[in-house]
Amino acid sequence: MAFLLSLFFPSIPTPAITTPSPKPYYYYYQVNKLNKFIVVPNFNNPKDSVDLIKENNCKYAINGGLYQENNKPLGLFINDHKTINKKINSNIFNGYLFLNNNILNIGQTINNISQFIMQTGPFFDLKSTSINYNNKTARRHVIAKDSANNLYIFSIFTPDSFISGPTLNQIPKFFQKPEIKKIADFTQILTLDGGSASVFYSPTDSLHESTFIGSLLCWR
Repeated sequence: MAFLLSLFFPSIPTPAITTPSPKPYYYYYQVNKLNKFIVVPNFNNPKDSVDLIKENNCKYAINGGLYQENNKPLGLFINDHKTINKKINSNIFNGYLFLNNNILNIGQTINNISQFIMQTGPFFDLKSTSINYNNKTARRHVIAKDSANNLYIFSIFTPDSFISGPTLNQIPKFFQKPEIKKIADFTQILTLDGGSASVFYSPTDSLHESTFIGSLLCWR
């Protein structure tokens, strides 16, 4: 499991940034209206995300949840009706990304869903009181849901280094910024793995991992 370092895809031009700033910077894309969503487990014999993206023809992609030292997912992970790991009780990994009737969603409860479930977190309900987490900074990757039930993938980092980002406690505050509210009325946030084991890919903006990712969320 990795949290702190990150690199660019070597074959993709990096965005030009002339003035370093500690202010959080971000990439994002609305994904729920794309044609096809697949999950690519990468726990056994892990591959670089560049290869995973090419092999699966991903138009947009982001890493999944965290994994353990034995290279198994941390928490419940069901893919294609097959259970890879069981649920754990945790105040931090308290959310789920799931596919039900071919509709992708995030939440804190799952009932009679076996198509795809990934436990991860923290899960933030932006209309309720947030919980205090650790104050470590890292690049943060999340899935955000708006009031119209649209889903977005976000990479949040500091542009002077691209290896750091907000603390977990700062994630809800980020989505309350006026410039972010102009994108959508966000209501729920599900945190994925971050730091060195995080990947973001789109036709225009890409960030690469320095430690292998446990899974890839891929939209074609």
